[in-house]
Amino acid sequence: MYFAIAHIFLRCGFFYVDIFSYISCVIRKHYIMGMNLIGLSKERTSFATNVWGWRPIHIIIDHINTKYSLGIDTTEFGFNNGVGVKDPETCKKLSLHIKEELKGFGLVKDEDVIYLALGSSWVKYPSREFLGGDLIEKMDLEKYSGKMLTGPIILKGGEAITPAYSTTKERMLEFCNFLDGCEGFEIW
Repeated sequence: MYFAIAHIFLRCGFFYVDIFSYISCVIRKHYIMGMNLIGLSKERTSFATNVWGWRPIHIIIDHINTKYSLGIDTTEFGFNNGVGVKDPETCKKLSLHIKEELKGFGLVKDEDVIYLALGSSWVKYPSREFLGGDLIEKMDLEKYSGKMLTGPIILKGGEAITPAYSTTKERMLEFCNFLDGCEGFEIW
């Protein structure tokens, strides 16, 4: 019986985040292999994103944390182990500063994208087909590693490429809305 239930969970694409929190199948099937932030408020609000969208958010949190000395320990924000921000005021400050920083990216529409270049994770634009490592090395794309971009790089032949890690202005604002009401969060 237990095996059958686990099999149904796996096929449906959802799982229990912890013994207190549950992410529905509808939400989870869009964010397989991701990060689930569970709010500490009575409502247990949540914010879910896949790992490709979480990395830019994580880097922006690191930037804000350093720039404004918020005192957030983000060393384990890349893992699903329950770490997070436990203080509601810090979450609200983080939200405020993220909104301020977004203005500097020049993003106009909600669907405008922020890309994070990390190592050899590059894709063709708009197909999102991964580029091979030898091609990345030839094009010297490692020089962009760790940088945020707001559009594709156009190659000499006219082909466009982007880093594989990305999020949109809309998702960043959804994250800020989550921060404003979560009263702290854990990452699962």
